Amino acid sequence: INPSLNTKSLVRDALFLLVLRLRGIKNTVVYMHGWEESAALTIDKSVLRKKIFVTLFGGASVIYVLAKQFKSKLEVWGVDPDRVHVVTTMFDGRQFSGITRNRDDDQIRILFMSRFVREKGIYELLEAFSLLREHFQGLVLMLAGTGPEEVAMVKWVEKAGLSESVTFTGYIRDKDKAQVLMDADVFVLPSYSEGCPVSLLEAMAAGLPVVISKTGGVGDFIIDGKNGRLLDSVTLDEVENAMVDLLTNPEGRKVMGDYNREIAWKRYEAVVISKDIEAMYNNIVGRG
Repeated sequence: INPSLNTKSLVRDALFLLVLRLRGIKNTVVYMHGWEESAALTIDKSVLRKKIFVTLFGGASVIYVLAKQFKSKLEVWGVDPDRVHVVTTMFDGRQFSGITRNRDDDQIRILFMSRFVREKGIYELLEAFSLLREHFQGLVLMLAGTGPEEVAMVKWVEKAGLSESVTFTGYIRDKDKAQVLMDADVFVLPSYSEGCPVSLLEAMAAGLPVVISKTGGVGDFIIDGKNGRLLDSVTLDEVENAMVDLLTNPEGRKVMGDYNREIAWKRYEAVVISKDIEAMYNNIVGRG
């Protein structure tokens, strides 16, 4: 079962788990791919909701979550801690096959790759970029993705006079996405909340230093100054200062990027993560 911790997903999958239990199927794996604090707060405030959650989801053989803080919350609700395992998401290394950096200019390309919603910190990023453009020549912002804020973002860019230095790639995938990642210099994702975004792991695999919020599972494996810059909060000043630190330190960017590439392929590539999950599945199957 692959729910997110949000009301719609929990209700749907709780019903599915109930049907499985009624049919005598006990060995289940729950993989929490997302986590909304508002949904967690709703469960926190209700003894009945906690009991239902623990009975249905907590009865799974294994529960995967994307952050230590998520595991702690499940334990507080009464879920057996031995059943809860913290894992990361993974990236598909096959998309990078045959892809190399394809640039010969002096630009510095900042890449944002995610859904276009306010909660991803898109406007804080745009405001910071607008200020940075006044001090850094050849600075380019690439916005990869789509979403409900796209039209408003385009208008914002036009009004700020940044159309020549901000590029909207639209939704990209596979080799096209890999090429954009390889051609970038810095990855920025100032989200208000995250679990463990796949785009972060892909950026690391491409050898990019990162600027990302210390939220969800990110703080469990991203070290400020080692992988890039961690944002304690999503404000204009925080985003701008973090980006300045990287833009003024090209050698530091290279060191961080090289480290990210090495660690991503060693720990977070799909083949590596899948082997660990497969071993857990086989263990559950072996219980009968």
